[in-house]
Formats: sequence, structure tokens, C-alpha cells
Amino acid sequence: MQKILFIPGYLCTDALFQYQLDHLSDGISGTVADIPPLTTMEDIARVLWRKHPDPCIICGLSMGGIIAMEMVRQRPDLVQGLVLLDTNAKSEGAEVSAARQKLVQEGKLIGPGKMSLKRLLPKLVHPDRTEDEGLRAIIYQMAEECGVEKLGNHARALETRPDYSDPLREINCPTLIAYGAQDLLCPADRHDHIKSLILNAQYEVFANCGHLSPLEKPLEVSQLLDEWFLRC
Repeated sequence: MQKILFIPGYLCTDALFQYQLDHLSDGISGTVADIPPLTTMEDIARVLWRKHPDPCIICGLSMGGIIAMEMVRQRPDLVQGLVLLDTNAKSEGAEVSAARQKLVQEGKLIGPGKMSLKRLLPKLVHPDRTEDEGLRAIIYQMAEECGVEKLGNHARALETRPDYSDPLREINCPTLIAYGAQDLLCPADRHDHIKSLILNAQYEVFANCGHLSPLEKPLEVSQLLDEWFLRC
């Protein structure tokens, strides 16, 4: 049985990958990581390896993709394949960190869910879907479930993360890079950068899609994963 570990993004939970979990091909079992409320990518990855010590494929979105890169850096021998969705291998700039800290403070005041709908939603989904009540409900609930501890601690982990360019050059497992064409948080140049570092990686773009591709394009993401699993 092939195992895949899904790793959600910032203020996301297992709901992000629920469709993909429900539609995995025969012979593949999936688990969504519960990201611990720690303040460095290194510590988060160490805990996840303790909880999930078996060889597996890792699939991460956004912050989850960054955690996946750190997991590969720590234990490349356990990673049978790597899927990087809507993510970024570069370290974070001071301006981005300062803006996120403002969001953290607002989230502590009004709640992570309300803050996500008020501030993050326009950057998380395609412009045509900002009024989609189903997406809004999922985004609100995921942020509320993460709570203020993860809101603040994971912001710190993102702020202090290293640049993963050098570790990515060492990757030799099958790799899939995919993202939404209208992703405002991790646009095309971020994925072009990743592709330039990983030899023979497969590269795909989801049309008319923003940052949360598994929610916005659930069928397309699942079909792509199934096709890639067959070749992995």
C-alpha cells in the first residue's frame, strides 16, 4: 500500500484535502498531517517525522509545501515522491513578515476565521469565487479550528524559514509542481524557481484557479495526482 501524507497550508486543516482523500486510487492510503503549533519549520518537520515515520509521498500546499521541503531536507531517504502545490521555496522578506504580523494581531482581536474572510480571502481564491459561500464557510471554519496559537506560531515559522533552494537541488525523488494560474500569494515565478532547481520535475498549472487549488479545482487536482501516482 502506497502512503501519501498531505500537509495543509497556513490556517488550513484536513478539510483542504478532503476531496482528494475521498478519491484516492486503489492501493493508495492518505493521511492529513496535524501541524503542531511550533515556531520553526525544522521543529515542525521533526515532529511530523516522529508521528509519520514510514516511507511515503509528501504533498504540501503553501506553508505545507515549505514543511514538505524541510521534511525532505531532514529525511530524503523516507520521501518516495514529492508534490508541491501553490508554494514558495524562498525565504521570507521583512515586508511580508510585517504584514502578516498585523494579520496575527487582528486575528487575535476578532478571531482567525473573521480575519481570514476579511483580509486573506481575496488572496486565497480566484476573484470570481470570493462570494462562493461554500468556500467562505470552509476557509472560516479551518481558520477557527487552527485557532490563535497556530495563527501566531506558524506566522513565526514562516517568518524565520530558510531558503530551500540548495536542498531542492539535491532532490532526486519523483516531483510534481502545480499551482493555480491566478495564485496571488505564490505566483508563477515562485514555481518557475522551484522547477529550475529540481531535475525532471513535472510542472502543471490549473486554469482559472487561485491559491487554494485543492478546494477550487478538486476534481482536476485529484485527477492530476492519480495520473502522477501511476508514474511515481
